[in-house]
Amino acid sequence: MQKYCATSGVRADTLLKTIRKDPGGLLAGHLDPILELAQSIPAYSGNFLEWHLGKTTGVLDYIYRINTIYDTPLLSFDPLPGGQDAVISRGYRKLVNDARTQFRYGIENVFFEYDFPVLNDPAVFFDLHKRTGIRADAKRHDLLEVCSLFEYPLSEAFSEMLARLDAHDFNAIHFGLMFSRAAKAVRMTIDNVQGGRLTEALKLLGWQGDFGIVSGILDNFSRSTERMLLSVDYGGLCSQRIGIEMLGAGMHRIVPDLAASGMITGQQQELLLKWSGRTLLEPSDARQLSELHQRQVTHLYRRINHFKFIVDGSDVSVKAYLYYCF
Repeated sequence: MQKYCATSGVRADTLLKTIRKDPGGLLAGHLDPILELAQSIPAYSGNFLEWHLGKTTGVLDYIYRINTIYDTPLLSFDPLPGGQDAVISRGYRKLVNDARTQFRYGIENVFFEYDFPVLNDPAVFFDLHKRTGIRADAKRHDLLEVCSLFEYPLSEAFSEMLARLDAHDFNAIHFGLMFSRAAKAVRMTIDNVQGGRLTEALKLLGWQGDFGIVSGILDNFSRSTERMLLSVDYGGLCSQRIGIEMLGAGMHRIVPDLAASGMITGQQQELLLKWSGRTLLEPSDARQLSELHQRQVTHLYRRINHFKFIVDGSDVSVKAYLYYCF
């Protein structure tokens, strides 16, 4: 697998520099440590700034996504900056088929997430058979295979819980190998838990948290949500800390509710409402991105992809996932 040439004219930091100028503002200073890392990362088509709202320091984490369709010409590159974890690089290399045209195991997207300000190894996230219609037992087998490629433990209890979820018509579509955490649990994200299904899933998982807090989040913030997901770390027991993800075309409509609740500042509200839009890329950047990706690239597009409400004991916080792509 090739190392990406850090002296190439267009890299991941090229896109971040465009973001810093437009809309810039509140996020600009917090992009500096990410820019340094991104100098050695290819310019992949889809990226996220994970914004920890309500905080004033260490507010941004960085996620880049590798998509089997839009990033096909880049699949032969090592996605990690030089000197990063060889185990993760080897695991990723084995995910890519021999022709370097797609991922194995029905994977469409692989995500690498770096937590700031403490820069550890990235967490690795991936979807698994989102569209293949594979049997649940075969899906569990493939998850075990993927974990083995990354030398990451998957407990028997995790596989048993996936079977229980499937028996109750819950679909775990997204998984995470949390290399950045001391406890090596596997993150699972369960799709379509709107309404009463969220409580049902939490009870099935054995979550011991406050269901009243969960009800309050749904009552106050779910009006503009078209789809809801539940993310938990599971290693035999369900983590106390859970994430309730809200997605939909009207994510901007949640922003005033967050401000009214005191969960975000006025400055954060202003930037969130300005985030969505598009920016015409500099001609040289557009040309080099088009050559790299073997398709025409002219603009950088931005949107709020989703909000995630974090429940950890009695504490509730929220993160915005600011998506930008070309």
